[in-house]
Amino acid sequence: MIAIEEQFLKRQEVVEITGLSLSTIYRQIPKGQFPRQVRVGPRAVRWRASDIRAWMDSRPWAQGEDGRLTDD
Repeated sequence: MIAIEEQFLKRQEVVEITGLSLSTIYRQIPKGQFPRQVRVGPRAVRWRASDIRAWMDSRPWAQGEDGRLTDD
């Protein structure tokens, strides 16, 4: 049996996990400040959960109690 561990996240899931707006995410992608999405179909994109996790771990601020990123 082959174990597949990578998960793919939908846009709304990425917004909820990071606390960033979708427009902020799309503004940061071309600047290299946020992971690029992966095309999974003709009209569907997803983000690798591992890429989002690595991005969150690289942020200089701490996570709040609700799991969303905060800069306080």
